[in-house]
Amino acid sequence: MKLLATYTILALTIPQNAFAAQFADTVMDATFKLFNSASTSTCFFVRNSKPDASLYLVTTAHTLERMNGETAIVVLRRRDDNGLYKRVDHEIVIRKGTRIKWRRHEKHDVAVLAVDDSLPVPVTAIGIDRLADAERFAAEGVGICDRLFVFTYPERFESSRAGHPIARQGIFSSPPLLAPKSSPTFLADFTTFPGDSGGPAFIHGKDGKPLVVGVVVGQQYHDERIDSVYESRVVKHPFRLGLVLHAHHIRETLRTAANSPQVTKETTESLRISLAADDWGDAQKADILNVLNSAALPLWASAGKPGLRPVSVLSDSKGPLVAFDRGEADTYKVLLNVKGRLWARFAFQFSHEMCHILANYRDVPNQQMWLEEAICECASLYSLRAMGESWKSKPPYPNWKSYAASLTQYADDRIAGAPVVSSDNLQEWYEQNKGTLDATATNRELNLVVAVRLLEIFERHPQAWRVVRSLNLGSPSENSSLEKYLSGWYERAGLEQKSIVEDIAGLFRISLSPR
Repeated sequence: MKLLATYTILALTIPQNAFAAQFADTVMDATFKLFNSASTSTCFFVRNSKPDASLYLVTTAHTLERMNGETAIVVLRRRDDNGLYKRVDHEIVIRKGTRIKWRRHEKHDVAVLAVDDSLPVPVTAIGIDRLADAERFAAEGVGICDRLFVFTYPERFESSRAGHPIARQGIFSSPPLLAPKSSPTFLADFTTFPGDSGGPAFIHGKDGKPLVVGVVVGQQYHDERIDSVYESRVVKHPFRLGLVLHAHHIRETLRTAANSPQVTKETTESLRISLAADDWGDAQKADILNVLNSAALPLWASAGKPGLRPVSVLSDSKGPLVAFDRGEADTYKVLLNVKGRLWARFAFQFSHEMCHILANYRDVPNQQMWLEEAICECASLYSLRAMGESWKSKPPYPNWKSYAASLTQYADDRIAGAPVVSSDNLQEWYEQNKGTLDATATNRELNLVVAVRLLEIFERHPQAWRVVRSLNLGSPSENSSLEKYLSGWYERAGLEQKSIVEDIAGLFRISLSPR
């Protein structure tokens, strides 16, 4: 009787398992590893709808931005007539010279890359109609504690020699049906690792087909601060929670890519800095543009020459600032409060705002905004001193060589005017001024104290400006404390830039020690 019961159970369960496998295979076959020497993550293919029925690779923006060089490898899979899979490492172009080929979301950590259909092997692509927008998500009746699945490559691990992804499951750990514009991410109960970023998160739709509800973008930690007489350090305790960006934002990015398929040129000219026809005093427009380009170049080049949207510069007494609202054609709007031929002031104000652009500035509550402001104050000093050196031999005009000394002097005067706080005493200074810093991000005198100490790091390691591209890409919840803010930044930083974040944290005697 026991044997008969066992056979009966098997007979009942096999069709259900087979059905589940077919359901999951659809997403698995569209998911692949993406890597080059600087970064590894997960990606998946999506087919857009007509009239732009293009094939797109979807992954996190930070993955592509960390990658160096012009190419990356997608680990495709070929199935032979016997049903056996073979790994096929296929090189794709992510840059062409100084031109990037992907499009990222304007606010969130997702990017898409149009892929030529002439791949060496056929690939499965998820139709854009299988990416849940807010309405479709709600129609599925998904709620907290409901089950979801992911395919990823945790710590680069593959489930087969052919390069298949790892399947995992979890539950919705935060309400999934909040409006995606105000709540762009949700939490899921599965352990995440480096390499998971870019993986599809999906559910079993009511129609029996997979429905992609988001893309894995990060992991969650509890940061425990441990204080001793001589140092403060942070021990990171993993929550075993994944951070998932709503599929609504994948659809938005695909729509942007379809409407603006042209790639962005990564040159000083392609920054496309334009000057409004405002009152600039007796300064000539062409001269101002030369100064602004010269101020942007040291930061932009040291940050890895990232592709940026056009920058429109206006004269406004409200400046200097970079506006949260965008101009026509989705341009950045930078307001400067300078008139006349005050080249050092133009450079000082504009390089500060360029730093905010590089740092992915955003309109969210942030008690640690003072640190971004200090970094951008440092950027102004860095840029002015770099201009002072370059203009000695290569100014915008030959007769401008004499201005080189005044650029350097402007920065040096700012540094000399800062209250003297040594690196050894900065943590104590921070504790004394923490309340003011958290409440008021734009206290220039306090920010300058930190900027002077940061300048030592950035001038010693010019490539450190690359790590600024990893700022402000995490959950706004990490902005609640300096330790969490620095820890989130550290996690997103590339391997070569993590030491820079550690140096900055060290100024405040915070040790970033992952557990």
